[in-house]
Amino acid sequence: MSIPRDELESGLSFLGFLVLANRLKPETRVVVEELKRAGIRTVMCTGDNLQTAVCVGRDCSMIPDNSDLYLATAELGESGNLIVHYSHQEHIPNGFHMEELKNLYSGPFRKVHLAMDGRTFELISKYDRNLMDKVCVTGTIFARFSPEQKMSLIDEMQQRSYSICMCGDGANDCEALRHSNVGIALS
Repeated sequence: MSIPRDELESGLSFLGFLVLANRLKPETRVVVEELKRAGIRTVMCTGDNLQTAVCVGRDCSMIPDNSDLYLATAELGESGNLIVHYSHQEHIPNGFHMEELKNLYSGPFRKVHLAMDGRTFELISKYDRNLMDKVCVTGTIFARFSPEQKMSLIDEMQQRSYSICMCGDGANDCEALRHSNVGIALS
């Protein structure tokens, strides 16, 4: 049985904060930099919170300090049309307009990065196939993704001729590991 996340996370009572620090391994940043030098694009797809994923992405240099990051959120309008909002996170280039995001071409060393959650990804996938092309090119951080959404992201990337090497560390990654061109289980 599958319960939607918004239903599962409703009606809760706040009891307090518990802060855990799960630091990156020192070699993580070095490995990501080496992959970039080799022309290999790195993308994060996680079940974690979007802001947590963005922070980790910045810490390991997936999102370099000199690049722009846009958080995308999508919703359906009253008439059933897709509405996507982009929230800029630091470093706005002079003269840049949000509409230009749909027209960006980005190679492996692009300066613009896109982050979104699983709900936004599903809405874009269902209602705007042209925008999904841009998501696959500029997307760097995909957070709050279910195992099924991870497999959908891999499918979308493979349909656009990307070869996918996925590293996963939990049971929720098993299907996506099998679905990718190369699957590396870390646990």
